[in-house]
Amino acid sequence: MKIIVLSIFIFLFYLQIHAQKSTWDKPYSFDNELVVRSIKKNDNPNIVLTSLDFTKIADEDRINFALGKPFRFGIPISVDLNLNNSGVWFELENGDRLWLLTIKCPSAKSINLTYDQFWLPNGGLLYLYDKTKTIYIGGFSKDSNKGTKEKPSKFVTGLIYSDEIVLEYYEPKSVNGEGIISISNVVYGYRDMLEELDIDSGSSISCYNNINCSPEGDDWQDEKTSVAKMAMSGYACSGS
Repeated sequence: MKIIVLSIFIFLFYLQIHAQKSTWDKPYSFDNELVVRSIKKNDNPNIVLTSLDFTKIADEDRINFALGKPFRFGIPISVDLNLNNSGVWFELENGDRLWLLTIKCPSAKSINLTYDQFWLPNGGLLYLYDKTKTIYIGGFSKDSNKGTKEKPSKFVTGLIYSDEIVLEYYEPKSVNGEGIISISNVVYGYRDMLEELDIDSGSSISCYNNINCSPEGDDWQDEKTSVAKMAMSGYACSGS
């Protein structure tokens, strides 16, 4: 019998939960013809991370599995990427601006990001998408802010299943230079969590008790409706 798994991912950073409110519309560049007045490249216009030692990681995972540690799908890589030192700024004809940053993790199954500072002004929109522009998340707006401009909060964005992602930040002329986006970690996903945890098919992996089977799941029928998958700094587990 297959377990029904809620495909909800709760991303936590330093044990702080940050709701990802978004507009769910398409990135600005997808539907708008860009008339560019000027281009400014920062010091790191595109980021390519060093490939992981997958053999070493596989050995570590075998040991962790034997010790009963949580499922690891990614390695957090410390970075210091922000609107002033990375990416490319495009100033549009009407005075609005667009910031694009490409991050590539060779042979990665997924990429997600954590931010040490995050604050967006009125009208500012942040999107993330894969290199084929078929998968995207956002737009994150002022409604996603947990802190203030003077004291920006931490933030986290979800997994994109690709080895290369693009960040796109749209900033209206009226709030030029006000946005704060500072990336502190790139989680280099080396295992396909959807495939290895079999989330799409709804089955359970060997170390789990199947909550929809009898008798092992009989005492947990009320609680099962609150079960979710959690991804925390490269690790995945279940919780509620």
